[in-house]
Amino acid sequence: MSRICQLTGKTSQKGRKNTIAWGVKYSQIRHRQVNLRKATLLFNGEPVQLMLSAKALKSVKKGVYKGLQTFAASILEKKAADAASK
Repeated sequence: MSRICQLTGKTSQKGRKNTIAWGVKYSQIRHRQVNLRKATLLFNGEPVQLMLSAKALKSVKKGVYKGLQTFAASILEKKAADAASK
């Protein structure tokens, strides 16, 4: 499973780390991973398991996201469609 926040779409970042020492330049590529957490949220009494970044999880707890209900509804529809196809 790729490391992407399901709510915000945050992904890993890639950047260069340049070191200049003794007149010689060294370059390295650095990868920074997203701080993902598995969270189970209840929507209409039904549990929905999501992979959320830590920042998104804090925002959900504060109540910042207004479109969270529609987002959860789309996930519940996918879940119902998967159950119907089995």
